[in-house]
Amino acid sequence: AVVGMARRDEGAGVSTTVTRAQRDSRFLAQLAEYPNSAQLHLAYARFLIDQNEPRALLQFVQAAQLDPKSAEATAYAGWLLYRVDNQVAAARASFDKARGIDENYPDTYFFMG
Repeated sequence: AVVGMARRDEGAGVSTTVTRAQRDSRFLAQLAEYPNSAQLHLAYARFLIDQNEPRALLQFVQAAQLDPKSAEATAYAGWLLYRVDNQVAAARASFDKARGIDENYPDTYFFMG
């Protein structure tokens, strides 16, 4: 699969396509360099969610641990705890925590439904 992402080389007028595998590799290299970046884990989780929910779950959980004030990471971790592992109680706890962080974050309520 090819991701619709192109990079323009300065002055060359040439675009190159970056594959999903190349993007994955670049994320992993960045995470190796910045393992404590909650935003990087969150970005990687968003990238993974459509293709690999178990790996996305790990990244959302890591992002939520690194940034305990991230309603997004916490809510998505809960949603994937339910979808991937059928952990109803853990998912509910994540949703309750996400509501406590930001009661207006809409995805929490969507996932709870």
